[in-house]
Amino acid sequence: MGAARLFAGQLVPSGPALTGLRAALDSINTMLADMLNSLRLQADAVRPHPDGFAAQSMLESLRSTYAAMAAEAGIALRILPSRRTLVADRALLERALGNLLVNALQHSQGSRVVLGLRAAPPGRLRAEVWDDGVGIDPADAPRLFEDYFQTDTSRLRGTGSFGLGLASVRRLARLLGGEVSLRPRGGRGVVGAGFRIEIATAGTALPVEQGGGG
Repeated sequence: MGAARLFAGQLVPSGPALTGLRAALDSINTMLADMLNSLRLQADAVRPHPDGFAAQSMLESLRSTYAAMAAEAGIALRILPSRRTLVADRALLERALGNLLVNALQHSQGSRVVLGLRAAPPGRLRAEVWDDGVGIDPADAPRLFEDYFQTDTSRLRGTGSFGLGLASVRRLARLLGGEVSLRPRGGRGVVGAGFRIEIATAGTALPVEQGGGG
């Protein structure tokens, strides 16, 4: 796909046309990577490799990766700091959280997305992603984590998604000894959606900052 971008640069003069073509190629590349990762998960070709790491390092990596996408969408991305030390497969956990962030940034139609680690029982990690967008239609909730399922909002926005992101999150969470769930938003007049990943982990569970749910 990188070769295609270079070839496009030779064929199309610089300017909006070249920028648009490169963006289209990048979108195709992302969709193909998502499909390949999903197929590997479906084939049980992925195995977790737990190791110790600082949660803050992972959170900073997520912030760096998705800051530009958030800015382009006009969404304020807030990632709450954490002093926790974890033992888990960082790459798989980061991919799962990244998929939740992409889902919120692409589909929420809100102005704010928040990611934070929450208090959990010993040996468990809870991470939540919240947005203040249009929320989830209750009729769609039972199918959110199915392969290729897309809400009406997703289809209308034409985000170039195969509907694999949340299904992959569920498989990744289960690989990590946990589960992902849709969280209800409480409070009168509260809108948006929330997702929680809870996985098995070890390490130092220091107090973590609360937030993101209101």
